[in-house]
This record gives sequence, structure tokens and C-alpha cells, in this order.
Amino acid sequence: MKKLLFIITTIISFNAVSSEGPFGTTWGHSVIELEKEGIVCTEKTTDSKNDLVTCKTSSLLKNISIKDFYYLLFSQNYGLQKVVMISTDITGDITGRDGKEIYNKYKSVLKKKYSDPDFEWESVGRKLYDEYDEFYQCLAYDGCGNYISYFKPKEGGSVAIELKGLARGKGYMKLTYEGPKWSKHLEEVNNRKKSVDSDAL
Repeated sequence: MKKLLFIITTIISFNAVSSEGPFGTTWGHSVIELEKEGIVCTEKTTDSKNDLVTCKTSSLLKNISIKDFYYLLFSQNYGLQKVVMISTDITGDITGRDGKEIYNKYKSVLKKKYSDPDFEWESVGRKLYDEYDEFYQCLAYDGCGNYISYFKPKEGGSVAIELKGLARGKGYMKLTYEGPKWSKHLEEVNNRKKSVDSDAL
């Protein structure tokens, strides 16, 4: 009996750990469950083509100091499976030094949690904007530069940290968390679309 209780406790503990999302969220929760926790969706949109509900909120249970707002994406079948944090704008940063400092600070935290990035791409000036004071213009221009790193959590899903450009001396940081069933959700949606297209031909 003790052995059985130990196994059950272990399974429950494992599931609790594996269901934890970022910023105090829980993978698999519904919008209703989120709102019961006191989270207010300032904007809520439904994308029936992709079986998604998107909630925009300015605050979650555990907030990061640089946040401006969050996007939470809920799968019809799997609940919460994607969280995106958009930081407040970085301004007056002509060379990108402040932005890189913020990016490296949070990247270091992610490395401690998830180990080395699965992929990273940190370079600018490949096209058009290549002067020292054109850092953010380059990041904003497709094909010119990227400051991004991807991590693969053991429990599944992915985490990406990215520095984005807006204008000269102005940018922001973006953190994207994909839940353990996000790829399964995308696969099912794509398969359904293929089936619909096939029936239509």
C-alpha cells in the first residue's frame, strides 16, 4: 500500500511540475480558469480557423520587471499552450548597448534553467544597416540582423528570447514560451486544413 501511495504521489508531483508555465501560468488551463485566478484579459480574440483564443493582459501571477504586456494563446483542445511577453520599449539606445545588456541578462537566467541554447543567432549588419548607430534599424529590417536564442525544456515545448528593433535607438525584448502540446495543436490544425482542402478539390 505504501509503495502504491508513493507511486501515485510521484505521478502527481511529476504532472504538477510538467504543467507549470511561465509567469505563474499553468499549461492546459482554460481562459475561464485563468480569469478565476484574477487575470484580466484587456483584449480577447477568437481565431476559429486555427482553433485559438488569444488573451492580452498587462499582469500575470508572477510578473517580470521589464514587461509591458503578455499574449496568452489557448488551444481549443489543449488549453493554454503559448505565452508571449513583450517588454516596455528600450529607448535612447543608439548603439544597442542597453538592449544587448538586457538580452544577455535574461538569456543567462534561461541558460541556468534550461542549459545552453538549442540554437542562437546574434549578428547585425548583413544587409543595408551596418553602421554602429543602426543597431535597431537593422533588427527591424528583414534579413539584416537577429538577436535570438532558442531553448528546449526537458518537459517539452520551447522558449525563445529575442531583441526586436522599432526605430533608431528604439527596440524591445520578446520572450516566447510554447507549451508541451503546442506543436501537436499546430499539427492537428494543419491536418484539418489539408483535409478540408482535399475535400474541396
